[in-house]
Amino acid sequence: MGDHPEELITTPLTETFQRLKILAAETNLLYVMDVVALEKLAALNQLQQQSDRFDQYAPEQKALDLPFKRLYNWLHEFNQYFIHRDDQTKLWRLGTYLSRRRGGC
Repeated sequence: MGDHPEELITTPLTETFQRLKILAAETNLLYVMDVVALEKLAALNQLQQQSDRFDQYAPEQKALDLPFKRLYNWLHEFNQYFIHRDDQTKLWRLGTYLSRRRGGC
């Protein structure tokens, strides 16, 4: 995938995403790119949770800024996935339309 530090972030779902990417490629029932986006969203949340544990000016928190920005930009800016931070859970969520006829979610 590349040499960016954020691509080395593992989450409890990393193995599941790897299997899902293989299944997506084999079956064409899912877009591999969407699975990659979900994997990056999980990594973004992993970084956010780590960042929330530190003081705003702590060196550890600052070290998380660049990988966080790269993930955020990949998802939201470059690939135009709508993401937002849920106020209650403090997790980043992927906003998507489940049904365009009903106005979506």
